[in-house]
Amino acid sequence: MKPLVSLELALDSIIPKIDSHYIEKAKSSCHFPSEHGLTHDESAAIYFYTLRLDEYCVYDRLNQSLQSENQSQITPWLMYLTLLKSALDKLPNVTKTIWR
Repeated sequence: MKPLVSLELALDSIIPKIDSHYIEKAKSSCHFPSEHGLTHDESAAIYFYTLRLDEYCVYDRLNQSLQSENQSQITPWLMYLTLLKSALDKLPNVTKTIWR
């Protein structure tokens, strides 16, 4: 398995012109330190997934790419998906109703 990369590097191929303010916001607003052993970048990756960047929704773009089944649209997301999945795998299973 490849080592995890920073959130900045994971997002570079997806959103090359992203305002660094959004990454800084994710890193400063995420839940860290984590009682579940998440790294700062893993915690920020979860937080970043929920952000709305002006007219750009990260989760909408990711879902569109995954649903396209076009490998050229999915490949740029691989580093971010690896970071996000690593973070989610560390969280405990919870059976509750959640709202977005």
